[in-house]
Amino acid sequence: MRSVTAILVLAILTMAAVSCSDNPAVRARYEAEKLYFDAEKLAGSAQVRPDLNPTGLVGEIRNSYGRVVEHCYAALETVNRQEYPLECSELEILAFKASGRLTQLFYLQERFDTCVSICDRLLEKTTLQGVPRASAYLSLGRSLQAAGRWDSAQAVYEYSTETFYPPLEPNGEIMTGLFNLPAQIFQIYARVGDTIAAAIQLDRAEYYYRDLIKEYPNTRLAPASHASLAVLYEQTGRWQRSIEELAAVTDSTGRVAAPARERIADLYADQLKDYDRALAGYDSLVASLEGADTVNLPGLEFKRSMIFVEKQQYPEARQVLNSLKDNHPQYFAENAVAQYAVARTFDLQDNWERAETEFRYLLENYEDSEEAMSTYLYLAGRLTEKGRRIEAQRLEEEAGEAYKRIAAEKAGLPAEATAMTYQAELYRRNNDWPRAAETLGEVFHKFPYTEVGYRSAVAAAAIYRQELDDSRRSDSLVTEIKKRLTAVDEAQ
Repeated sequence: MRSVTAILVLAILTMAAVSCSDNPAVRARYEAEKLYFDAEKLAGSAQVRPDLNPTGLVGEIRNSYGRVVEHCYAALETVNRQEYPLECSELEILAFKASGRLTQLFYLQERFDTCVSICDRLLEKTTLQGVPRASAYLSLGRSLQAAGRWDSAQAVYEYSTETFYPPLEPNGEIMTGLFNLPAQIFQIYARVGDTIAAAIQLDRAEYYYRDLIKEYPNTRLAPASHASLAVLYEQTGRWQRSIEELAAVTDSTGRVAAPARERIADLYADQLKDYDRALAGYDSLVASLEGADTVNLPGLEFKRSMIFVEKQQYPEARQVLNSLKDNHPQYFAENAVAQYAVARTFDLQDNWERAETEFRYLLENYEDSEEAMSTYLYLAGRLTEKGRRIEAQRLEEEAGEAYKRIAAEKAGLPAEATAMTYQAELYRRNNDWPRAAETLGEVFHKFPYTEVGYRSAVAAAAIYRQELDDSRRSDSLVTEIKKRLTAVDEAQ
């Protein structure tokens, strides 16, 4: 039996070899597949990280993908496309995949102009269609943006949304990167404070998502477009319109999806101050929880407690919080905001002695939380109001030491960024504008692709312009923000 199997395998391999030797297109494709397999194997075994030496293993991996690309382009120039359309299409896909890997590697090394060249060449050398072509344009746009060529990036983005419409894959899945572009372009202009451009892009985004809802009502695009419009309306302070859009975000049963229902309740609570409707929304969600969804119960109970705080029903708020602590101790232990809420209920009820005790407990047991970091400054302010200036000054000194300690102990983690922003706030309170701006700028450069990084950069830019009269550094930061508001995250 083994001899028969061996003979069959040998026969198949012989036939494949003969086929490749007789067909130059098949031979070229086979060699490309082999090169790509070798490159993927090398990359997979290396566990590539951005901090690896680019002249070492990363360089070897990069060269492996480069060989795939060069082989594919050379083959496409010699193989007759009319005679071998299938093989040429497969060579283009392999070039697309290898170019995507190359782009990601060079992006990690912040060689953005090289990324642009790779994408340009791919689009020039191939006749890619559909999802691969759209993905190539998205990578080109992101690379241009990261290289600081925002006008060119925006032109590519707008071309992509117009050309690849609707943003659907053949299997009906949404092309998320393409779908999100109109909203993201608006958000970039809004973030850097360009109100005129932001207004123009907001209109474009609204029309885009409205058209998708109208033209493709029975696809996944409709609820996703309603959700995108809800976010846009929320970001621009149109709370009721956001709620209307969220009410149109339905699940497979035709009911309003649970996350949309929760967000509606959040908007009633946080923005419209309609606490009765918000509470009714949370109560309805709690009552509907079953199975795996019960994991959301503690979070909803906490939001219910905040409604009672807003309604100035502090004993009722503490009753919910105490029940939460008894029934879900892990949630309470892991979420400093719950302990902070307990302290605030006493504070708002003018029971300062008990409030201070609860705040001190927060500082001792949740030191590296944002709630604790903000509490240092809040307590210092309250102590100053009460004439306890020496204690307040001592607490500010403790705060500064805590922020520096947390930043050192949590280096590279979100807590470091948060601690540095509070350190900057201490500098600001003491009118030390240069150190405040410098610290915020450092947060941005250490955490360039995070929300806290972006906020810090915007705050630093404002200080340079308004307090230090340094428009050059302010403008430079704004340019950097535009560059960093992107990432090569499309799988290719």
